[in-house]
Amino acid sequence: MTETIEDAERTDHGDGSAVPRTGAPMGWASAAGVVALPPATVGEPREALDRLMIADRIARYGWAFDEGDREALADCLTSDVTYQSVYAGQFHGRTELPASEGVGAFMDTVTTVWSAFSSQPRHIFTNVVVGDLGDDRATAYAYMPSISADDAAPRLAYCEFMRFEFRRTSDGLWRISSLTYGMDVDALLLPPGVDL
Repeated sequence: MTETIEDAERTDHGDGSAVPRTGAPMGWASAAGVVALPPATVGEPREALDRLMIADRIARYGWAFDEGDREALADCLTSDVTYQSVYAGQFHGRTELPASEGVGAFMDTVTTVWSAFSSQPRHIFTNVVVGDLGDDRATAYAYMPSISADDAAPRLAYCEFMRFEFRRTSDGLWRISSLTYGMDVDALLLPPGVDL
């Protein structure tokens, strides 16, 4: 990677004037090495089925999370799942967030986050890209805008993305073995009472 976060922040208007940074700079996740979009490939019919199964698992993860369904959420994960949150600001000096390992630690973190929601969240996974697809491993990326259902007026709460590492388990299903949750914010604002 040749570009850095600082380089991404120094984009200009073409006339030499700097664009003031008002949040996460465009391309921050790629510049920081968090996102590496895989090339498109021509595959076999079996690969198409695997891609659909992976996209279905991502959707199931979203439904289980938003419904607070611990059992369904745990079923989306391998027992040794790793989890890391990243945000644009941490790549230029702000606090790094701790990682967790194992389905128990992940569920503890999720339970803490669930307790902080004051209204129904809806995580909408879009632009799913599956790459590095092997017999039993794959990587996927998805945008994840989060909608908060506050009274009668839903609102966009966050703009986020996810990087998933998948592993095919012994039952033939794809499960998430690693999640990286990326937030397009410069400063991390956690709800009151949440300390990750």
